[in-house]
Amino acid sequence: MRYSKIYIPTVKDGLSGNEALNYRLLYKAGYIRKSAAGYYTFLPLGSMLLNRLKCIFENKLSDLGCFEVQLPALLSIEDFYQQIAVGRLTYKEFPIGGWRVKTCIAERIRPRLGLMQSKSWIAIEGFKLIEDAETLKLEHQNAVEIFKAILNSLKLDFIEADQISWACRGGFDKVFMLPYANGEDHVASCKSCNRLIAIDSMECMPVESHHEIIKECRIKHTPQVKTITEVAEYLKTEERNIVKTLIYKADKKLYGILIRGDRGLSEVKLKKALNCHSLRPADEKEVFEATGAEVGFAGPIDLKAEIVCDYEVAAMKSIIIGANQTDYHYLDAVIGRDFKVDIITDIRNCTVEDKCPECGGDIDFIKGFVLGKVRKLDSLYTDIQELKFINKQGGFSNIYTVDFEFNLNRILAAVAEKNHDAAGLIMPKVLAPFDIVVMAVHSDNEAQTGAAIQIYDALKALNYNVLLDDRADRFAAKLIDAELMGIPLRITVGRKISEEIVELKYRKRDMQEARINDILEILVDYEVEHAEEIS
Repeated sequence: MRYSKIYIPTVKDGLSGNEALNYRLLYKAGYIRKSAAGYYTFLPLGSMLLNRLKCIFENKLSDLGCFEVQLPALLSIEDFYQQIAVGRLTYKEFPIGGWRVKTCIAERIRPRLGLMQSKSWIAIEGFKLIEDAETLKLEHQNAVEIFKAILNSLKLDFIEADQISWACRGGFDKVFMLPYANGEDHVASCKSCNRLIAIDSMECMPVESHHEIIKECRIKHTPQVKTITEVAEYLKTEERNIVKTLIYKADKKLYGILIRGDRGLSEVKLKKALNCHSLRPADEKEVFEATGAEVGFAGPIDLKAEIVCDYEVAAMKSIIIGANQTDYHYLDAVIGRDFKVDIITDIRNCTVEDKCPECGGDIDFIKGFVLGKVRKLDSLYTDIQELKFINKQGGFSNIYTVDFEFNLNRILAAVAEKNHDAAGLIMPKVLAPFDIVVMAVHSDNEAQTGAAIQIYDALKALNYNVLLDDRADRFAAKLIDAELMGIPLRITVGRKISEEIVELKYRKRDMQEARINDILEILVDYEVEHAEEIS
């Protein structure tokens, strides 16, 4: 590719420090531009970068037995494998794997940190259909190893954590997270046994109950206070003394979920407790159906739904709850005296106060962003969807599934922030849009430009991905652009071309001189010697 034929709008002065580091680096190098808050345009160089990343996934996923499919935008990958699986497959066709690239849009996301948390992003999602539970375990682990290899090839410092499976009873999915100080996701890390598990999945031990019924339950007028914080301020108490009643719909049934006011609900634990296929917060109409009140005043007394109570709430002496009347709350309510609960279980996110359920050790939290997930879907889940195949006996058996999804925008942001220096990006060779950039010091010197073209043509013929900087521009500007873009190797043709000597400069190595006829040998030797460094 000739530089004069491609649009690469590099910027020397960059952006303000308020912009995310990944965006500043990719913006200055001419890869992307912000179209609107949370939306980004991939320019030609950015599209090359994205395509290289897709190819990395494609090559590895073929090893897993998953191949690309093109689907209509409105058809989910789950809908697709339901289409091919319902009553039509035989054991002879297994395993079956597929993946696709899709554009995701989430308007409600608060965009921040550049590509780390955008409203629109490119994702790879896929699946593998499997015959039995033992093969499911094996294929899930194979998929985990393949995605680890992909992220390692990009030199990312990621962690892998367990998360309770939504669709595999008693099982755990695998989450790949990039540690990040301002991240939205949290992983609990045991200081003793080093186990890593998502905070919504770590078991929180039951709390001993100490009920002392002292006061009668009474109603209190609480005008226009709906949130836990507002209720605590109005009643001059702590959030831990208030109990939230969250209305959820599991499959076709409404439930009231009781957790302490200062705790977060774990939906994966709740789904496990309810043994349901689908789970979501109730909408305003459903909340009114269960409570007879506006959102913000739900409570367990006279609630028209089954009640699921967290261990911590069950152990509280008396509680403040919504009264199922707009602008009212109950004070000093007691479980068993003033209302009953149907299920008492562990349904909250863990906190740093909790202990590791494996060894009893203290835990820390690691903040970050999830790059991707690999899930297991067992026969219980697929039976609900009627995903079956014809077995060797001629009958029907349930299908097991591994599925996965990875956020490519977030991965590119992580690569940029990990691989750079003061001069610009330092792209891993597997991802860089070009392997080599070739340039002449003086664009008006025929000997230099002629040799640069000769080297460019020769390397292209050997299947190197080469950029020829043929611009009539100052040499210093060309050097700056090459470093901004992070191209792994620069070959410079200068004053020693009369001796057939050029300069080779790897992005993170010292410059060396070489004869033109020795370039290929040096490239091969260097790549063998520094395979791990430049991969």
